Amino acid sequence: MTEQHSPATGSQANQCRRRTILWASACALAAGLAGYAAGLQKQGQHLNSVEADKERLLQEVADLRERHYELRLEAARLESEQAVDAQALSEARSTIAGLEQRNAELESDLGFYRSIMAPSDAEKGFQVDSFGVRATGDGRVWDYSLVVTQVGNNDRFLSGRIEMTVIGRSEGETRTLALPELADDVEEGGIKYRFRYFQSVDGQLRLPEGFDPEQVRLQVNARSGGEPLLDETWKWSELLPVGQSNS
Repeated sequence: MTEQHSPATGSQANQCRRRTILWASACALAAGLAGYAAGLQKQGQHLNSVEADKERLLQEVADLRERHYELRLEAARLESEQAVDAQALSEARSTIAGLEQRNAELESDLGFYRSIMAPSDAEKGFQVDSFGVRATGDGRVWDYSLVVTQVGNNDRFLSGRIEMTVIGRSEGETRTLALPELADDVEEGGIKYRFRYFQSVDGQLRLPEGFDPEQVRLQVNARSGGEPLLDETWKWSELLPVGQSNS
């Protein structure tokens, strides 16, 4: 005998299968939505972390910029102080050097006046304190400087003339030239002098072309006549500053 199924029973089975499929689909969809939500939550947390890191880095950059600005100001201040210190040190050194030079000049002047006012017995009378020549820009023109003193007895004036002659060679021959031949501002007879303590004489010599100076002679004559107060000869090289030559 053949078993027969009723239509109601088949319909119920189909409905059951559909419910099962729908339930499975719903569960799968729910699981997918839950996973998606979890992913969004994690992504949100990650984004929040990135945002926090960004804010932290921005703050660090701002702090570093502020520190960099402060350091630049500090460096500028230190450079300014260093420049001021260097300038002050340079000025102090220059001042000290000037004072030392001035002190040396005063010591020299003091020694000069002492030699006049309180000389030894061997130094009394008419003296040449200093005598020298110096080259100028013109090879033929020379500056000369002479300081003469009266040492010891300064109660009276000394007066007279100083004759200067330059001895040298020209074209292989010895020549003697008097000061009036070499200086337009000197009269015949030489340089006039009159002093109690000292007198300084400065001038220029214009040597002839091709003339090679070798010696200079000074003869000091008193106005009252008689024997020369001084008659002395110097080598030309002795009158030059240290390190300077005839050329």
